[in-house]
Amino acid sequence: MRCTPTQLYCPRCGYILPDVLNNDARGMMATGTLIPLELGQPVLIQPGTGFFHRQARLFLHHDSGKTLSVDVRSGIKVIGRRSNEAAAESNLIDLSELGAKEFGVSRRHVQLSLSDESVYAIDLGSTNGTFLNRERLIPEKPYVVRNRAVLQVGVLILRVQFG
Repeated sequence: MRCTPTQLYCPRCGYILPDVLNNDARGMMATGTLIPLELGQPVLIQPGTGFFHRQARLFLHHDSGKTLSVDVRSGIKVIGRRSNEAAAESNLIDLSELGAKEFGVSRRHVQLSLSDESVYAIDLGSTNGTFLNRERLIPEKPYVVRNRAVLQVGVLILRVQFG
């Protein structure tokens, strides 16, 4: 599988592709370029999987084949499940059709937000916990979500992809 000039991230390994960033001032820092520091020696900055490009989109893939597109640029999103007695929140990513209740997903389980070109996950005090790459998140503490991460809400597993 080869990368194409229009892709932002390598579909095989998940790294941001330098060709896309050549005309982007921030891309200079993300493409393995030597960046001089005010004090000390230049440092080689390597591309990382936590950088969320300004043109990128965030997808959550479930093993059932269902893919959810999450627009983190439009504000904070909450992953959870719809409550029977109340209308769904406009920022809710509803996992009900994936069996969220049976898999231990809370109504307001985990929050996704964009800040400083990174996506962050914050567990909202969920009953059954949130895991990012098998690490349990401490409630109310932000964690960087990386491309190709595994996000587990309760026991429901989602695979993160930047594209």
